[in-house]
Amino acid sequence: MGDIADQMLEGSMCQWCGEFIDDETGWPTVCAGCQLEHNVDQHGNKLPEIEDGLHQKLAS
Repeated sequence: MGDIADQMLEGSMCQWCGEFIDDETGWPTVCAGCQLEHNVDQHGNKLPEIEDGLHQKLAS
């Protein structure tokens, strides 16, 4: 595989947008920006919906 694919698999790059992540996890992960934008955890799993406005306050 290429360098970018290897970095995504090692967790040093976001598996969705390619942003570099400071702490390499050793497995594919999602950056904080993608977590907020798509309401997922660091592994890309969808989080339960929360009441209107609260998610927006957390993102601010």
